[in-house]
Amino acid sequence: MAEPGDLRQTYAFSCTGCGHAWKQTYDIVIVTDSAGQRSQEYRIEGRRVRSPLTSPICPHCERRHVHAVPVGLAERALEAETAPQSRPERDEHTPHIPHGPHFHLRRHSGRTRSEDG
Repeated sequence: MAEPGDLRQTYAFSCTGCGHAWKQTYDIVIVTDSAGQRSQEYRIEGRRVRSPLTSPICPHCERRHVHAVPVGLAERALEAETAPQSRPERDEHTPHIPHGPHFHLRRHSGRTRSEDG
């Protein structure tokens, strides 16, 4: 039995095998079985299909090297990658001040320098 509150979700897919990218919209239907257990079903045009997050297959090369993310997330990530980065402007360059000496650890054999010879 379908319940109110069913929704539509569009996922963006990209195949790392062949580079093919596509989008698919799913109807997500919440169903309750006779025992009262609730679950969700994914549907395309009324036809029940597997979850897009469970081993999607590339329709181009039929490989399973596919990444799927909700479209809104993919678009926000793309905007973040392509947005110009703003950096605070500086009036003058501040030189790097080196810190103290580095003490490199050597394996200690228990002998003193005079015994190393």
